[in-house]
Amino acid sequence: MNFQEKIQALAEFYGLKLQISKLGEEGAELGAVIAKKFVQLQTGQLIYKDELVTMRLLDQVDGAICEELADVLLVAREIEYLMYAHHPEYAEYIENIMRQKADRQLERIKGTKQ
Repeated sequence: MNFQEKIQALAEFYGLKLQISKLGEEGAELGAVIAKKFVQLQTGQLIYKDELVTMRLLDQVDGAICEELADVLLVAREIEYLMYAHHPEYAEYIENIMRQKADRQLERIKGTKQ
């Protein structure tokens, strides 16, 4: 079974409603790990004289961010598959919103490149 088939199998098993809830949970976990890193950086908890200790701590935090980001992206891909496979009207609606948001962002950054 390739990766896309695994995504489809998981998506079909859990369904759209459950995976949308799961995405909220996974997103919150990702946000918590990112906030923890920010606090540690701001309070100096990740700054030590021993560079090896600092690198180990940074690797642990960055590893946790990668783990949580992988969870978010996996569930998001399951939701994307389900929308296109079973609810194309949702997929089209959300894609239109995404296009509008991308356009707004591009307008905001226009002229800021150096």
